[in-house]
Amino acid sequence: MNRELGADFDLRAFRHNAVYNEAESRIEIHLESLQTQTVLLRELELSVELAACELIHTENSYKYDLTDIARLSHETGFVCERTWFDRAQRFSSNLLLAV
Repeated sequence: MNRELGADFDLRAFRHNAVYNEAESRIEIHLESLQTQTVLLRELELSVELAACELIHTENSYKYDLTDIARLSHETGFVCERTWFDRAQRFSSNLLLAV
């Protein structure tokens, strides 16, 4: 946002905050304001007031097991062609092909 929108976010005035939401099977990622501050986004002619401890929700990272990946692939017209795992087999990357 600083580069694209001419914002003046002071990155040192925030901390990364990630929590696992088990019910939704996702990691929710936020930036937490460490102080009361005003951020200007010049390209939008907008200023944003942030309180100390206020969160900005930046990302959801969903987690699926292989059964879920196969089901979602099938439901959306894809087939899982290949799966790669990390050494501990906790994470995978999957190549999905349209059928």
